[in-house]
Amino acid sequence: KIELDRSYPSSWETLYASTSNDGVQSWIVTSPATSDARIRISSINEPSAVDVSAGNFTIVESVGPPSIQHDPLDDGEPGEVLVVAFAYDDMAGVSMKAFHRQVGAVEWDSTAMSGTGNPNEFSATLSLPDAGDYEYYLRAIDVGSETDYTDVYDFQLYPFCGTTISYDNGSADRFNWAGVEEFRWAVRFTPAATPFVLCGARVGISPDKPDAAHTHFYVEVYDESGGEPGTLLFSDTTSSIGNVVGGLPTRQTHWANVVLRDGSGEPLELYGDFFIAVGNPDTLIYEAFARDTTGTNSDRSFLYDGCTEAWYNENDAWENCKVGNRLIRALGYTQSPPEVVVYRAGDDAELHWSNTGAPFYRIYSDTTPFGAYATLEGSASDTLFVDINAASSSDKKFYRVMSSTLP
Repeated sequence: KIELDRSYPSSWETLYASTSNDGVQSWIVTSPATSDARIRISSINEPSAVDVSAGNFTIVESVGPPSIQHDPLDDGEPGEVLVVAFAYDDMAGVSMKAFHRQVGAVEWDSTAMSGTGNPNEFSATLSLPDAGDYEYYLRAIDVGSETDYTDVYDFQLYPFCGTTISYDNGSADRFNWAGVEEFRWAVRFTPAATPFVLCGARVGISPDKPDAAHTHFYVEVYDESGGEPGTLLFSDTTSSIGNVVGGLPTRQTHWANVVLRDGSGEPLELYGDFFIAVGNPDTLIYEAFARDTTGTNSDRSFLYDGCTEAWYNENDAWENCKVGNRLIRALGYTQSPPEVVVYRAGDDAELHWSNTGAPFYRIYSDTTPFGAYATLEGSASDTLFVDINAASSSDKKFYRVMSSTLP
C-alpha cells in the first residue's frame, strides 16, 4: 500500500491500495502543490512492516506548457529525413512527436521523437521515399498534459538533378542580411546551352548570424534584361537549413537546399541567362546570406535596394553593395538532344546515348519512326539501357530517349 501526506504530519491519502512488491511504482503527480509531502509504504499482509520517507519533498504546479524551438526543414531528396527540435519545460518528462503527410493527403502520419542525449534535444527520422510536396508539425506534451505545437511547415522532396553552376569558391567569408522585405541578393547564371532545365538551387546560410535561430526565406528566378534581373519567372518561400543533432557547427559554410518546381511539379525551362535571388520576409528572424570575398570576382552578384527600388551590380559604388561572390548556386542540365546509338545483341537491343547532364533518362519505343512513342520501356540513371528480347517481339522497333528529373 502506498500513501501520500501533503502536510506531514497530517493525514494520509491512498495513492495505491495494493500494488505488487516489485520495488518500484510510477505515479503521475497531481495537485495540490505542497512543500511538506511524504510517502508511506506498508505491507498489506504485515501492516507493521511500514516506512515513511525520511524528509519532506515538494510538489509544484506546472507554470505553463512546454515550448518548442525548431529550425524548419529545407528541401531535399526522397529517403530518410532527419527532424531535430528542442523542448523546454519547467518540469521533466516532456514527450515529442512529429506529424507529417504529403500535401493533399487526409491523414497525418506520426513518428515519436527520442532524446538525443543533448539537453532538451529530440530527434526523429522520417521515412519519405516518394518525391513530392510535404507538410509537417511538431507536438510537445509535458507531464501535466499541457501541450505546445509548432506551425505547419512545408518542404519538397525531389531528386537534385543535373550539374551545379557556381561562380564562388565555396567559402563563406562574410554574411549579409536585412530586416526588411525589399532587399534581395542575386547571381546571374549563363548556362552552357539552352534550353536549360533549372530544378534546384543551393544558398549559403550563416549558422549563427545574426543569431542561431532560422526561419524561411524567399527564392526568386528572373530572366535577364539589360544585364539586370528582368521578368519574375518564379517565386516561393522555403526553409533555410536542414536539421543537425547537436546544432549547426559555427564558422562553417552551410547550404540550404531549394527545389524549384512550377505548379505542375516540373522544373523550370529557361532560354537564356537567368538570375536566382534570395531575400528575407518581413519577420523578426533574418537569415544571413553568405558572400565569398577571397575567390576570383565573377562580376555576377547583384543587390536590389528597396530604398531606391533599383538593382545594382555589387561592384558598383553604392553604399549597400558588398564586393564579392554571393554563395548562390544553380542545379540543372542542358536540354540538348542525346545522341542515341542502338545495336542488336542477340535478341536484345542495346542503347547508348550521350550524357546531357540529366539525372535520369526515360526510354520510349514505337513500331514506326513517326509514332506517338507511348510505350515506356524503362529508365536509366546512366547512358545505357538494354531492351530484353526486343527483336523477338517486332520486325522493327524505334526508340526515343528523353532527359528526365525522375526515373
